[in-house]
Amino acid sequence: MRKLIVTEKFNTALRIAVILSEGRMDRRRRGPVSLFSFETPEGPTTVVGLRGHIVELDYASDLRTWDLTTLPRLLEAEPIRVVTEPAIVEALRELAPQSDRVILATDWDREGEVIAAECLEILREANPHLEVYRAQYSALTRAEILRSFSDLKRLDRNLADAGLARQNVDLMWGALLTRYLTLVSQDGGRRGSPGGFLSVGRVQTPTLALLVERDREIREFQPHPFWDLWADLQRGEESFRVRHTHGSWFERPEASKVYEKLQGIPRGQVQTFQQEESRIRPPVPFNTTLFVAEATKLGFGAAQVMSIAEDLYTQGLISYPRTDNTVYPRTLRVASVLEMLKDGPFRSDVEYCLAQESIRPTRGRTETTDHPPIYPTEAADPKRLRPDRARIYELVVRRFLATVAPEAVGRTRKAEIDIGGETFEGHGFRLVDPGWYRVYPYQQANESDLPELRPGEVVTVVRLNLVEDKTRPPRRYTQGTLLQEMERLGLGTKSTRHEIIQKLFDRHYATARGLEPTASGIGVTEALQAHAGFVTKPDMTSRLEADMDRIAQGEKPLREVIEESRDMLREVYQVLVQNADGVRETLQAALDRQHHVGPCPKCGGALRMMRSPRGYRWVQCANNPRSCTVNYSLPSSGFVEPAGEICSSCHTPKVRITYRGQRPQNYCINPLCEEHQKAYQVGSCPQCGSPLHIRYSAKGSRFIGCTAYPNCRVTYPLPQRGGIERGHAPCEVCRAPVVVILEQGRRPWTLCVNPECPTRRSGKTEDTPAVRGPSTPVSVPASPVSKIGKRRSSRSGTPSRRTRSSPSPRRRKASVERPTESASST
Repeated sequence: MRKLIVTEKFNTALRIAVILSEGRMDRRRRGPVSLFSFETPEGPTTVVGLRGHIVELDYASDLRTWDLTTLPRLLEAEPIRVVTEPAIVEALRELAPQSDRVILATDWDREGEVIAAECLEILREANPHLEVYRAQYSALTRAEILRSFSDLKRLDRNLADAGLARQNVDLMWGALLTRYLTLVSQDGGRRGSPGGFLSVGRVQTPTLALLVERDREIREFQPHPFWDLWADLQRGEESFRVRHTHGSWFERPEASKVYEKLQGIPRGQVQTFQQEESRIRPPVPFNTTLFVAEATKLGFGAAQVMSIAEDLYTQGLISYPRTDNTVYPRTLRVASVLEMLKDGPFRSDVEYCLAQESIRPTRGRTETTDHPPIYPTEAADPKRLRPDRARIYELVVRRFLATVAPEAVGRTRKAEIDIGGETFEGHGFRLVDPGWYRVYPYQQANESDLPELRPGEVVTVVRLNLVEDKTRPPRRYTQGTLLQEMERLGLGTKSTRHEIIQKLFDRHYATARGLEPTASGIGVTEALQAHAGFVTKPDMTSRLEADMDRIAQGEKPLREVIEESRDMLREVYQVLVQNADGVRETLQAALDRQHHVGPCPKCGGALRMMRSPRGYRWVQCANNPRSCTVNYSLPSSGFVEPAGEICSSCHTPKVRITYRGQRPQNYCINPLCEEHQKAYQVGSCPQCGSPLHIRYSAKGSRFIGCTAYPNCRVTYPLPQRGGIERGHAPCEVCRAPVVVILEQGRRPWTLCVNPECPTRRSGKTEDTPAVRGPSTPVSVPASPVSKIGKRRSSRSGTPSRRTRSSPSPRRRKASVERPTESASST
């Protein structure tokens, strides 16, 4: 029996091959595809890893042109399958005739079932007689893999159809509405438009609407003053504070009347006092939403959390991170997991949990039969993991320990005190036994003081405080609270919600810091709300999600759901076409607000950020080229937005640039300005003495380059994360700049940027780990912000660019783009 095992990723294939072969497998390559082979008593076995989806849905080539005239045809067209990984597909076609049985071992969820079905279709074309089985596992541990391969299942066609329905519906809605809004907002996509394409999605748009609605509530919020009356009291040496039982007054005269009445009263009398023991239940096990929401409190983004969790899963350290379950299944031996963790750095906390007479894990509200909640599957020392992975792994471990730890025990006190005929109330809480708080430092009990009092006891009034405050607007969503709201409203699934949030950042519809919608995000939402409102509401999306669940349960056919979705889209499209002028005005006004940088320093006209169809970005005066030639180039990477500031040195407007993994900073866009020069200068070139500037490649990778290019080609790599502290003396050995890297989660470290410096090779540089610089030459923009050549830009409105190849890959020299000769010397 010749067996072929197909997994979703390379790392999973490697781990399964190691487990099933007990480490005795051979690795060979078929082009870029790795194959793992070994012998079993049943016969030879080959394991191959995919790269997720190896085919994708798309429209035929004649429908890929962005033109308003093709949209009616696009609405009625059926998508086709396009191979995205030809090397893997060819390998599968070659392996299929050599196999008698295929075991599909992709991730066990809706998306994994779709990938398995795609793979099976390719295999069956090459060998129609294959026996087909499905391996279902929730962790990449030895025990779980052996169990799943000894209890093989069948492919769940209904679950695969549910995933395929999502692909069809999302493509249909996204392609049509994205193209329509983009073309309408740009008058058919004119050259040099201020905006890029305007993305619309079945889940993305209602999620964006949540941010826009919250932003509107905040901006329109009218604060109202209110007054609270507090009394500072003392009993012996103990002081405490109580509040008037009326609560807040929203009329000052009423509050002042009570305050004046109590002036000069020296004492109060305790009317009632209650003390009781309270028990605080431990948190429930992690499902995906709870896990990501908790991890984002540590400073991670939602998409980053899931990426790290996926990596920990493929290493066999945690269970499958995509789950709705908040109840540990009976088959999970909690005590065995604790014993496994006992050998690691969490030993004392594990022993605390094991010391209980009986271990009873907490239970959440959702119980499913596929994957268990997220829990650690192998003991690991966080010190041996990368810092970000160590923090996420420890979070998973400590959450598991908290769910099996004893309850926390607290002491709650409540007292009512009469002062001059007015009743005040005080509360106090203290932990008596920390319980699960001991093993889970991510949550703290809210403790407050209130002494033990006796009814009838007299206390001294130290001070009365009439405190004025104002009502506050609702808080903006965090990534964690947005995920929870999306789950409550039925927007997306556990596997896609974090990706939707990331798309809002990638499309520049919202800022990652504060989840504040941008002008284009507000414009798209307002245009759709005004003319096709139900696209922005969660009802339609949650209905489609429910239909997909019914497909998975075999209660509704795939084609029926797709046709119902197409009918809804037809109605939306007709409404938008009928209101094209209103949609265009709303969108263009929003884009103009987002791309207005400020006044032109030469003629006073409006400076606007522009974008070519090929992605080039620059700032141009509205009077260009009629009466003004001012324009400035913008970096090809990073999120650029108006800063709302004017440079104090040259009176040119500034922009705010945000590179991934770095804090946003404001920069003057005039490359000749001294402030602009200082913003990027790191030091002097040890070869020619010219200034060295921080540069960014087209993909956002940063490095240091000499401003004397092309006469001097000195470049140095930089770490891609963390802030850069400059102004230090150059390296005493090689005279290259020395910087301090400020990276979250680790102490600052000093670095000579020259990778060939003897101090780097010998490890003598103070507190200097190895730098992760670019290993291959990169394309470098002229400067983060530099001026465009006047002659070229006046003809086409597009920045001019020249590229030279790297002269010496060995020294990590970068190919560098420079503007025309009329541009700045930077």
